[in-house]
Amino acid sequence: MFNKQIADRIREARRLAGVTQSQAACALGVHRGTLGHWERGEGHRPTSKNLERLAAALDVNYEWLATGRGLPRGLPLDAIPAVRLDCFAHSEEEERLL
Repeated sequence: MFNKQIADRIREARRLAGVTQSQAACALGVHRGTLGHWERGEGHRPTSKNLERLAAALDVNYEWLATGRGLPRGLPLDAIPAVRLDCFAHSEEEERLL
């Protein structure tokens, strides 16, 4: 059995997309039962390639789906600055340098 949290994220991603297990499985080219096992945390964990395809098909961020970090939708983590530069920089030049 693999981490239940990833199973919960797979289920949440599918529900956010408003599709059934059958529809999601068809989009990935896997059996509905396989997707059902992933959502219950049973059997084998999905491969990184299947997680990538699942994220694209369900329009969620791959990093969130795979790790739980970040948001299901919206900007991926690498697009969110670690700090707000306008809080530290005193000029545009300092902002560019930071």
